[in-house]
Amino acid sequence: MFLYVFGCLLVFMGSSIAQTPEECMNQNLPRTPEAGETVEFYTHPYCMNASITWNYPQGAVRARFQLGNGGHNFDICLTHSDVSFIEDIYDETSGLSRRISAPTPGSDTCVSSSQAEAVIRFVAPNVLYYVTYIPYYINGPL
Repeated sequence: MFLYVFGCLLVFMGSSIAQTPEECMNQNLPRTPEAGETVEFYTHPYCMNASITWNYPQGAVRARFQLGNGGHNFDICLTHSDVSFIEDIYDETSGLSRRISAPTPGSDTCVSSSQAEAVIRFVAPNVLYYVTYIPYYINGPL
């Protein structure tokens, strides 16, 4: 009995500490926003190299990045993908809204967190696609 409880505790603790590559590479939005709507999305705090999957992209997604590192700052870097269909990207960290460039092959787009959080809003194009992927990685804690 003791070993069973101990094993369950380890599995439970392990699941909150590290995510599998599949879980990190396929962070699906809870729902697709309607045109003109913005959906809030909290990325998993333990995924350091990941992707957001957005089915039938419309409207916008405000992605919030936080690390499970005790409140340290970090950089979130977006990487280029041939299946990333985004019209505009805005850095909304610290409550400001600043348009940033999309990543290109060989040139990532990075945003620094403030008070251990980075916020990036992705706006869908006017053309409806089946899916878009937003790959990213995190450098930090700084």
